[in-house]
Amino acid sequence: MARWAKKVWTEAEDAMILQKRGECASWDAITAALGSVTRWTVIQRGDAIGAVLPEPEEVEAEDPDRPPYPAGHPVTWGPITKGTCLEGNPYPGSPPVAAETQAIIDYMALLDAVRACKGKVRRAHVQNDHGPHPAG
Repeated sequence: MARWAKKVWTEAEDAMILQKRGECASWDAITAALGSVTRWTVIQRGDAIGAVLPEPEEVEAEDPDRPPYPAGHPVTWGPITKGTCLEGNPYPGSPPVAAETQAIIDYMALLDAVRACKGKVRRAHVQNDHGPHPAG
């Protein structure tokens, strides 16, 4: 039965593991860079030499009472797509409505409400028991 020979690590390989892991490289990427070893062998060596991921940056807590972000908002879409083929591309849904466009939509809804209200007011004046409206 043949036994596998123990891997003898060089200082250059250790330095590369430490550097790449410090740059947040995955074990797969480090294994690919080293070439002739398995992923598990690299993970074991990384543990032995103390190759750890850097501490994540501290993030300021958000206001828990803020309204939810819409689908595709950069605050949520950016982290979801980071490091993927979608990074830098816009959300595939409908684009967010610009403030000017939203103002027009709101204004049109207000006009519709006013028109509906005026119709009710005219009908109320015609049907009231006090006689016709003085203006009409």
